Amino acid sequence: MKRSIKINKHYLTVFWIIFIATIDVITRNNAQLYFDPDKTIWVIKGILGLTYKINYGGLFGVGSNWRFFRISAILFNFLFLALPFVYYSKLHQYLNLPLRSSFILFTASSLGSLPDIIFLRYTRDWIDWFGPGVANIADYCGFASFFLLIVGLILHPYVTWERYKKWSTTRSIREELGLHLFQKTKNDKDT
Repeated sequence: MKRSIKINKHYLTVFWIIFIATIDVITRNNAQLYFDPDKTIWVIKGILGLTYKINYGGLFGVGSNWRFFRISAILFNFLFLALPFVYYSKLHQYLNLPLRSSFILFTASSLGSLPDIIFLRYTRDWIDWFGPGVANIADYCGFASFFLLIVGLILHPYVTWERYKKWSTTRSIREELGLHLFQKTKNDKDT
């Protein structure tokens, strides 16, 4: 008799987030150890190369001289981690593959950048490409997540808005905020 193994998709989602973020952190550390900042090792000449650069700002070095920018980057990173999880917790059963992949890549991107931003106060980039700037895995995951989000919303617009309206109209505000859990029942009032 065959026994099928059922994989919980929530565990699989968390696994992929942690796996991608871990690969990102490991590659950043190895780039810092093994690549020369003054020299690029070209894998494909002029298109894809390996190097090591320090980025004190945001995308393409924007805000590198602002102390406020670095502090706000940490707060925004935590916010960017919290918002997708709230969205995912409400609508996870309705997500299709592009939207679930977008959630995984976006969350892994924020999680992979967080140790650099908190402990080093800069990010380490190592992928030199034909476009502007030097990137890392988190940057590519962030771009891919927005692309997949757009694809997912174009292919299945009902997944988000109509399902959320249906879900939110069936529950009161007290239930949505979890306040009903703290409400005393009739038996509690009698004692």
